[in-house]
Amino acid sequence: MAEHPNHIQKKRTMMKDRVGCVRASTYSLPVEGHAYGMKTPEVAEGAGNIISNWVTANPSLEKKSSKLIVYSNVLAIKHGCITSTAMRQYSIAHPNIRMKEVLNNDSTRVDANHEGPFGIKTKFSEDPINNILQGRYTNFANEDTDYPSVVSIKKVGFMPSPKPTIASQSQALARERKEEQEKPKHFIMKRFQNIKGKFEQDRESEAKMRASMEGTGYREEE
Repeated sequence: MAEHPNHIQKKRTMMKDRVGCVRASTYSLPVEGHAYGMKTPEVAEGAGNIISNWVTANPSLEKKSSKLIVYSNVLAIKHGCITSTAMRQYSIAHPNIRMKEVLNNDSTRVDANHEGPFGIKTKFSEDPINNILQGRYTNFANEDTDYPSVVSIKKVGFMPSPKPTIASQSQALARERKEEQEKPKHFIMKRFQNIKGKFEQDRESEAKMRASMEGTGYREEE
């Protein structure tokens, strides 16, 4: 299974179920024994009393204004009312301003419905619907995964980690070999170069003791 990119957040709706496992969570859960919600205080009035004495609210009527403010301002400007005070006085002086009904010269209606077609034309696909419904294009190899692979998703503003190439791998291998060759050796004085370390001496003494206890011959290597 491919690793989930860090720059793409997991979605709860895309989390899949797994056989024998609990669905994985996309966020941190509280500790065990945590109580959710708010405790409801007890009320003396029961549910039966509430249902039997159900009180409904009387909604207020919608406020409708029959005044055309925009058209009134246009007429006020035509009559020389430039300031807001003059426009307001003009609208108060002429409260019954109405738009004239526009009549068409032909027989077509203004609110005639569009006969279509609507929407975007569906593009032709070579894949038959039977193969799609039968799941022939679905890969069931990763049924145990709890989240779909989103590696191919490209998110604006984020750059995924680059994939290694043959050239980059060769350069990395050559760089490691060069660093190993240039790595300074541990300094040892010349008089102590042929002396074995303490751990090697301890191993030789243990092997010599084990050989003597088993009754086999032991010869120290020159």
